[in-house]
Parts: sequence; structure tokens; C-alpha cells
Amino acid sequence: MDPDKPGTDDSVREYFGKIYAEYQESVEKDAVADVHRRIKAVVEPRLDGLVLDIGSGGDTRHRNPGITTLVSVDNVVEFLRHAKDPAAVNAAGDLRALPFKDATADRIVAQFVIHHLAEDSRVGTLANVRAAVSEAARALKPGGIVFLIDSMTFRPLDWLQRRIYGASRFVLCRLGRPMVFIFSARSLARLLAEYGLVPEPPRTIDWGEMTDLSQALFPKLRFPLKYAPVRLTILAASKPK
Repeated sequence: MDPDKPGTDDSVREYFGKIYAEYQESVEKDAVADVHRRIKAVVEPRLDGLVLDIGSGGDTRHRNPGITTLVSVDNVVEFLRHAKDPAAVNAAGDLRALPFKDATADRIVAQFVIHHLAEDSRVGTLANVRAAVSEAARALKPGGIVFLIDSMTFRPLDWLQRRIYGASRFVLCRLGRPMVFIFSARSLARLLAEYGLVPEPPRTIDWGEMTDLSQALFPKLRFPLKYAPVRLTILAASKPK
């Protein structure tokens, strides 16, 4: 595989295909649901027109009178088969290669997706994220907005992860888990700008009482996220008209 091109590592899709039921159940927990409510309070008032919720996990549930069509997009077919929102149109798709024409969407939401675009090599991971940003820019209409909502870290930890990438990958493989990479908001904002999008200042959302260190990878591991070196961040960027 060319390390400068988006990867085809299916480990994340296969992993979520196995744990889809437990994952969908985990988002109903009070502390987790409370975090999602705070995210929606910021993002939902800005949703309008045709909205693509990418990596939705089959649990979209965005409500706004301005939304004309809500599309729940995921590459894990089990999530779509057990989708929770009857108001959404379900579509199989990957953020790195969206099955939509140019200038289709008014809004794109990618929530807790970016850190799962990691794969065997650091260069391959960056290629995946570049492909995702490029596809978001392509699929957005002029004047549209993409919302990247994810755990984001500080620049020194971003740098450290890059240096120990191989060791992290080895450990997670031994544990039977797919690779993850937590970017800094600054790194992602720079990528958005490279593809012609105009990033807004990042907005941090309070973790509250959430203690699920990783709902997907380590569901039994507990740690107050308000003390973790990551911040729940909303990074919005618009496509110039």
C-alpha cells in the first residue's frame, strides 16, 4: 500500500461491527448522554438544509426546523441495520470517499470519527485524515459548514504520539484493538485551511461527569475525563461562497 494514499485498513469497521450493540447502548448512559446534549446545544442550532451525519453509529437524532434532509452515514453496516432515528435516511459511506456528488451538503457533522482514521503507519493515518478533509470540502456546498467534533489534545501530546506511533500500534494490536490517534485542534485547523475551508476558533465542551475513557476500545476502563489530557472540541469550518 502506498503510504501517501488513504489506507484500506478495515480493522476499525470490523471491530465496530462486532461491538455495535454494546456501543449503541453505551451512548444512552446518563453521563455520556449529557455530553451529547451539550454538543447538540452548540451544533444543532447551526444545522440547515441537507445534513450529512458521518460516522453516526446509527444514532443521529438531530432536530432543527431548518433541516430538510438528514442523512445518517456510516461504513459499519450493523449500525445502519439497527439505526435509532427513523427520521434519518441511512446511507453506507466512508468519510474518506463519500458517496455523494460535489456540492451536495449544506452541513457535515463528523463526531468522534477523526481519531478512528488511524492505521498501521503514521503517514497512512495522515493520508486518511487528509482524504477525509478533502472529501468534506468537495461535498460541501459553497457557504456550507463542516463540524469536526472529537477528542483533541495539546500540541506536545500530538507530537509525542507521532514519535511513539509504532509502539502504540504494537500494544493496541496485542490487545486486539484498532489504532487511534488524537490530533490537536491546531493540526486539524491547519488541514482544513489547506483544503480551502475557513476554520473557526475551536470550542471546548465540558466532559462533565463522564468517566468512560474509551467507550469503544476499553469500555470497562474508568477515569474522570475532566482530568485527562484531551478536550472535547468542536472545530467548525466553512466553505467560501
